[in-house]
Amino acid sequence: MWKICQSLAIVELYDDFYICEAELRERVAEGDGQLAEYFTASMKTAMFEAMQAEVEQGLGRYNEAVTLSERAIQRMEVEPYAMNLIFDTGMIAYEATTVLLRARAALGDREKSPDAIEKAKELALYRYIGDDTKRP
Repeated sequence: MWKICQSLAIVELYDDFYICEAELRERVAEGDGQLAEYFTASMKTAMFEAMQAEVEQGLGRYNEAVTLSERAIQRMEVEPYAMNLIFDTGMIAYEATTVLLRARAALGDREKSPDAIEKAKELALYRYIGDDTKRP
């Protein structure tokens, strides 16, 4: 359901997105599904922030998109390493970084983009390859 909601935000079907997001929030709050069971509280928050950032970017509210994206990325940077969640944490960070770069470009703020790209690379390497220095 997470990917369905994300897709609705990307294709700018916002009415459908908000219905989907509300249902997803309800399911997660009730402990229904794998997201509720396996995602940490921080991952859940970042997932919703990344989706909302996509909506804000689509609506032309670029500053809000930047803020939400940066928060989602920061949450994933400090998320403890967990082998069973590597793909999911990486995906949340990837989605947030994509929105961040598009929103910054729309704002004409290209100076910070190389830093965001470098941070995304570091996070991807940590998430997909592993980094023994960050493992618990």
